Amino acid sequence: MPTLAGQPAQFISIELFQFREGNRKDLQMTPLAANLTNADMNDLAAYFSAQKPRPPSHKTDPANAAIAPKLAEQFNCVQCHGKALLGQQHIPRLAGQQFEYMRMQLRGFKAQTRADLDGNMTSAAQALSEKDIDALVDYIAGLGALYDVLLLIFDVVFTRCDAQREVTMAGVTSSDCQPPGIKVTCTSPECIGGAFVRAVTNAHKRGLRT
Repeated sequence: MPTLAGQPAQFISIELFQFREGNRKDLQMTPLAANLTNADMNDLAAYFSAQKPRPPSHKTDPANAAIAPKLAEQFNCVQCHGKALLGQQHIPRLAGQQFEYMRMQLRGFKAQTRADLDGNMTSAAQALSEKDIDALVDYIAGLGALYDVLLLIFDVVFTRCDAQREVTMAGVTSSDCQPPGIKVTCTSPECIGGAFVRAVTNAHKRGLRT
């Protein structure tokens, strides 16, 4: 069963529509969605999207934590789901999603038995081996808590520094405005985003959890 809290509202409403129209089938969800109106689906999507995801209980194997970030780049996971795999618009949040659910969905996309709105997931999954799927799912299922903590750190630090006029949308300009233990010396938004992702990955490799 998937985690819906914090998922993009557009993604939730589209999936409910897919179940209602019969494009996606599930023994539990198909009958539940059958009589939903468009307004019902939008209301449900708004509710679940506003909920705060619980920190994941899944513990990632360090070996998979070392190799999976490269796989996520190679197979375009981060290009569609975002650098932090938090989803956007009609694309779901992956970070912290249930291990067994994600593995089942990836296997379904690869076997072309899982509905795919635009065909991107079906296409991307074809090149995945079973070993790739296991490594990616193991890594991603444990990401939620760590990403949320570091996002909070960056948000607090950037807000504080912006008030002091020591940081702008262009980047960090003072060492006083750097998150604890994370050195950011660049000035472009892309560089700062990359530093954030590297910090998350390195912390995850060291087994840091909340």
